Amino acid sequence: MTKGSETAGPLGPAAGPLSPAAGPDAVALLRAVGRGLLRAPRGVVWVLPLAWAALLWTLSSGTPDLAPGLALPEWLAALLFDLAHPAAFGLLALFLVPLLPRAPLGEGRWVRWSRRGAAAIFSAVVAYGIVDEFHQSFVPGRVPSLFDVISDATGAGAVLAVVAYLSRSDARRAGLIQRLALGAVASLAAASLSSLASAWLGGGLWLSR
Repeated sequence: MTKGSETAGPLGPAAGPLSPAAGPDAVALLRAVGRGLLRAPRGVVWVLPLAWAALLWTLSSGTPDLAPGLALPEWLAALLFDLAHPAAFGLLALFLVPLLPRAPLGEGRWVRWSRRGAAAIFSAVVAYGIVDEFHQSFVPGRVPSLFDVISDATGAGAVLAVVAYLSRSDARRAGLIQRLALGAVASLAAASLSSLASAWLGGGLWLSR
């Protein structure tokens, strides 16, 4: 990791000391959640992303039920199902963040944020999304889709953008809300695209089967 990559994050300069006073309300709350994850020993930190990836693999190994027990229009059920992609893979990205190098900042520990670290997490999540879609090509009742991979990448990018912002000493509630809103809109757009592609093409585009 170069000196420059250690001192700059994807959204601007990396933070100096992170103290609770740096951001009230949601900023302080999310930083507290992040520090809680970082308190776990290194060996334990590996368990969460691996367990979550295993759960996603298990869920994608069965025939999907778009809206169990709910009388929803088919298009809405499909959209809600597709929205699970950015949410699930966004969480996978979040669970990978504590694996980054750590540094003492302010009154607690935080990850040493860098473009290289963010790119590594993003690439790992997208790669797993591609592998999972390929796996689904062999599961009865499921169809692999490149649009689902786009949704996975969108969720991961949205989460990493928020973590990068929280790594800045000038993080404020308004900036956090803006990034959360943009991430939600982008995730909804990606899920909608996936649903439309499935409806129009009879399934998502894929390389081969």
